[in-house]
Amino acid sequence: MSKERDEDTSEDAEEFLERGKKAHDSGEYDEAIRCYDRATSIDPENSDAWHNKGWIYMLEVEYEKAIRCFDRASSIDPYNKETWNNKGWAYYEEGKYNDAIKCFDKAISIDSNDKWAWYSKGRTHEKKGEIEEAKRCYKKSLSIDPDQPDIKDRLIDLN
Repeated sequence: MSKERDEDTSEDAEEFLERGKKAHDSGEYDEAIRCYDRATSIDPENSDAWHNKGWIYMLEVEYEKAIRCFDRASSIDPYNKETWNNKGWAYYEEGKYNDAIKCFDKAISIDSNDKWAWYSKGRTHEKKGEIEEAKRCYKKSLSIDPDQPDIKDRLIDLN
C-alpha cells in the first residue's frame, strides 16, 4: 500500500472515530458502536476506537465485550492508563478482583500519581475484604489529591 493510501485510510478512520464520539455524546450508543466498528475495520490499529468502543460496552453493562475491546486497545497502546483503569473496572464489575487489581497496578506503573487508579485499587481491595490494603490505597490517592470527600468518607467508615 502506498504512503498516500495509508494516510487516506488513517483520515477515514479518524472521521469515523469522531462520528462515534459525537454519537456517544448524544447517547446514541448503537450508532457509536457502528462508527467505532467502521474505524477499526479501516484501521485495526486505532487504539482510541477500540478503547471508546469498550467504554460504550461498559455503559451498556456488557463487560466481557468491554474487556475484549480494552485488551485490543492495550495491545496497541500499552501505555494508555485510562484503558488499563477502564479494563480494571470491567473486571471489577465481573467480580474478577485479582484481574482488576492487575489492571490498576498497570495503570499505576504508567503513572504513579494517578489518583483514580489508586482509588480503584482501594475499592477492589475493600471489596475483597482486604481493609488495610484498601486504606493504604485510599491514603495514596488522597496524598495525590486531598480534595476527594468520598474517599475521606470511605476511610472514616473503614476505621
